[in-house]
Amino acid sequence: MATSKGMKACFGLLVLAVVLLLLLLLGSCGEGCEDQQAAAPRATVTSTVTATPSPIGSQIGETVDDVLKRVKQTGLSVGVHDASEQDAKPSGNWMVCFEKVTLSKVAFAAVPPGAPCPSKDGKRIPWPKMPDVKGITYGEAAQMLANAAGRVVLSAAYQDEDAHDQDNESGDYADWKICFQDIKTGRTLDSEPEITLHGVQKGDACPRTLGALQGPHQ
Repeated sequence: MATSKGMKACFGLLVLAVVLLLLLLLGSCGEGCEDQQAAAPRATVTSTVTATPSPIGSQIGETVDDVLKRVKQTGLSVGVHDASEQDAKPSGNWMVCFEKVTLSKVAFAAVPPGAPCPSKDGKRIPWPKMPDVKGITYGEAAQMLANAAGRVVLSAAYQDEDAHDQDNESGDYADWKICFQDIKTGRTLDSEPEITLHGVQKGDACPRTLGALQGPHQ
């Protein structure tokens, strides 16, 4: 019986010793554990900011002079070239048709004043062709040629009749009938040429030749 009590006492002492040892080990970690936790690497996010020039927006349809002024304020380098296959040197009044912008440079392709833009950079300018306006009124002809000609001028087809008008779709001569045109039908209207049309009053017949006399003297 005494032996059994002794064994229980020894077992109790052993358990107590183990518990004390564990407490000592936990207590000894103390600041060291905190240091180890503090030393552990943490995930970080780094944001890299790259300086880029201020956007200038689309400049298509603007003149080269205006575009160059805007680009100078952005710090971008700039280049301007002929948008057609002609490879001419653009002037300040040329109009921008195409643009290509990178982080450091902007390149513009332009055409002369009044010229339509080609289908692609480096292609031919699609100049309009002179239509046949004989037989229609001056007002209709002026409207038809408004975007293709520099000026559309009306003169009298008869030598002894006085008439003169310019770019007028609804004026006093708007109903005059066109008899002759100084640019042949189908000719390319490059660089917006001046077009002169010769006509007669509404209801009159056209002369056989330009400049003939009206009435019995024609």
